[in-house]
Amino acid sequence: MKKDNFIGSSGWLSRFKRREGLKWKCLTGDAGEADVTVAMKWIEHCLQPILAQYDENDIFNGDETGLFFRCFPGKSMVFRNDNCKNGKRAKDRITIMLCANMSGSEKIKPLVIGYSAKPRCFAHVRSLPVDYYFNKKAWMTASIYEKYIMQLDEKFQNENRQVVMFFDNCAAHNKEIQKQLKAITLHYFPPNLTSILQPMDLGIIRCLKAHYRNDIVLNLIAQVENKLPITKVSLLQCINNLHKIWEMKVGPDIIKNCFYKAGFRKNSFALNEDSVQIPVLRDGQKNLDYLDTLNTDFNENEGISNFENYVSVDLNLTISSFMTDEDIVAITEQQNNDTEIQETALIDESVHLVKQQEAQHALMTVLAYVEQSQDTPHKLFRCINELRCFMNC
Repeated sequence: MKKDNFIGSSGWLSRFKRREGLKWKCLTGDAGEADVTVAMKWIEHCLQPILAQYDENDIFNGDETGLFFRCFPGKSMVFRNDNCKNGKRAKDRITIMLCANMSGSEKIKPLVIGYSAKPRCFAHVRSLPVDYYFNKKAWMTASIYEKYIMQLDEKFQNENRQVVMFFDNCAAHNKEIQKQLKAITLHYFPPNLTSILQPMDLGIIRCLKAHYRNDIVLNLIAQVENKLPITKVSLLQCINNLHKIWEMKVGPDIIKNCFYKAGFRKNSFALNEDSVQIPVLRDGQKNLDYLDTLNTDFNENEGISNFENYVSVDLNLTISSFMTDEDIVAITEQQNNDTEIQETALIDESVHLVKQQEAQHALMTVLAYVEQSQDTPHKLFRCINELRCFMNC
């Protein structure tokens, strides 16, 4: 414009960026090309000295992933190219933080970040099997990360343990939090290398998603075969399913193999090129093929995509950002609105409040079923006895 003396104010710059959709962003390992040579040097000079100081039970990796928790198979192509950067489909996505140790013996309770403070499906719910946070984009933020790490630090202090935790160089992972920690030493992977160095990215997260997608397909099959109305997945159902899968389906072998593949081996500087096998992928494809033969509306007359594509539909979801002033104000306003929604939900007659006597009767029915089943694992009786003590029956 040939204006050599132009000086834009902070307000002008802010409006210009908002008008043109310009945002500053850090590229992580998923966005850049991973340099194997640099990764090998990091393993030899940085990772190996750290591994030598800790037992494998005290070496952890944590990572976030985005999940389109309501996505049906036939909608895979619709969701696939949507990274949700601008909040689009925010009500259909969550962010999950998963964390486990190198031996696979300890899996930290998942952290789930949703869109709403008090979703309608949470009416009457006072306990969740995960740690739940929220913001208007369902993203990881520095404040949520700090709360998560401080909570883990308190847990390990109570256990009288010193642990090391590895995370990626995400913008929301505030490194200054280390000064407040007493039981956790934090380390961060080099930029653009998490795709080959981070165990969670090498099969653990994919295993969780594969089981979750397979459960959706099996539920759809049951609804179609029993001629039931097709229902959307609620956030509460999603949380319960994720916790079940994380505890029961993502086994120690998968976790150990992913750490091994990422170079987490003492006295070894190599990366394992072999892929981590996830058995559920084959069963998932069979179930998806069967659902396609039912001639349902899920394929939208174009056929259902293959199961691996369905599992990776949210692979490139944006999961973190710095909190702006607008975000903080929006969260406050949203919390007030969600309180009003929650009060409405509490008097909704369609939400059934389970009474203690009903729950006790249902549990005794489950006990009878378990007793009448052959080769029932003893741990199931122990679980039922714990529930009986909790419910006073």
